[in-house]
Amino acid sequence: MYVEHNCIYTPNGLKIRFDRDATKAVVAPLKVAGVYEHILLDIETWVGVPNALSNLAAIVAAVAFGSAWWVVVAMLSGLLLGELIAQAFYSRTLGLILSGIAGFPVIVMAIAIAVGIWSAINGHWTIALTLAVAVLGNWLTLWDIFLVVTLPFNCLISRYWQSKLGLLRPWTMTERLFFGLCNMKAARLGLELDWGVYGEVMRNKRNT
Repeated sequence: MYVEHNCIYTPNGLKIRFDRDATKAVVAPLKVAGVYEHILLDIETWVGVPNALSNLAAIVAAVAFGSAWWVVVAMLSGLLLGELIAQAFYSRTLGLILSGIAGFPVIVMAIAIAVGIWSAINGHWTIALTLAVAVLGNWLTLWDIFLVVTLPFNCLISRYWQSKLGLLRPWTMTERLFFGLCNMKAARLGLELDWGVYGEVMRNKRNT
């Protein structure tokens, strides 16, 4: 039985569960046009949206509400909202804003430290500590475990595209982004991608 293991990887090692060999013929026009590597880089940017939005929400809550409890609530709410946004649509501008600003560790930690010092000076040590833990946890992706609540939504998407394209592994955000961005870039360049070739190659591999 064929096992899909020849995956695609972005420049920084993010796994995309599309068979690399089966994808070659489909994305060949994008490689010729010189945009394929840009697509992989865009995917790396967009997958950081949930943690980036979570960081922003936590910092804003610390300043606006002055409560450690609200920092936790905002952090988790931002994480879940960011996951749903990232799964539902793609915006390169939003991805760059959130991941480039809120997702950049040095900037986020500097803002968190400033807010933490301000909170501590005003006697709110619990807020300072909670904010530090929230931002550090997002940086290390520790809080991604809470995204399990989005599993039913992700499973529906996964089943649809698994049957359509013949994927053996789950259809996650990275696969959705890869598929969507390839098609979007191709449309802008007046190109057409034949994903039927992918399904045909996969069927042949499984039968060998």
